[in-house]
Amino acid sequence: MKLVKKLEGDADLAENREQRAIAGLKRLIGDGSLQPGSRIPENAVAQSLGLSRTPMRSALKSLEAENWVVRNSGGGYFVREFTLRDVIDMIRLRGAMERLVIRLAVERGARASDIAELERLAQAMDDTCHPDIDSAEKLELLAELDSEFRKLIVQLADSTLVTSILMRTMSLPFIGLAGLDFETLSKEMRGNLKKSNALYHVMIAAIRDGDGGAGVQAVTEHMDIFIATMRAVIDSSGGRSS
Repeated sequence: MKLVKKLEGDADLAENREQRAIAGLKRLIGDGSLQPGSRIPENAVAQSLGLSRTPMRSALKSLEAENWVVRNSGGGYFVREFTLRDVIDMIRLRGAMERLVIRLAVERGARASDIAELERLAQAMDDTCHPDIDSAEKLELLAELDSEFRKLIVQLADSTLVTSILMRTMSLPFIGLAGLDFETLSKEMRGNLKKSNALYHVMIAAIRDGDGGAGVQAVTEHMDIFIATMRAVIDSSGGRSS
């Protein structure tokens, strides 16, 4: 019995280290520390994250499956390069899935407690953006709240299949607020993101009132704003995600 518990504990620890490596690599890619097309120095990155090469290798395999990195035939991993078209296509894929999700959430209804939690998250996002998204910390918090909001709507859709597909879509690079670097956002871009907050409240009202059309329209408008923001960010960096 003790051996089984030890093995389970070792497995949990290994998984935790791999998740730390994945999060660290995504952060380094997202903030430009690891540039598109560059080789990933596995030893140096592992050391900077306080990890061994074993969880680093596992993390790189996971990120290869998620299209964040590519493996060279001669060995080693490189940060995948994405064109503006690639990024826009990924965001549109996410938008198509989220339109289905909110329609399902509307059809299946929500408890008052679920609506209250969505309203709490939307208000927290409003508060975070007031008077401006003027720091990297605010952008990070906004990304976390946005993720919680979307996950709750996915739960309300109550579809294991759709949830599985959407979660895989959400793991793609650069298609959510977490893929934005504060330093690359102009005041106008931050203003557009702030304006898009009103659409969270429209989504909530659509679920509460059973209005699938309004929910789908709100998701579409939200994605359009995000596409415009990513287009501006990538154009300003020379046409490639970096």
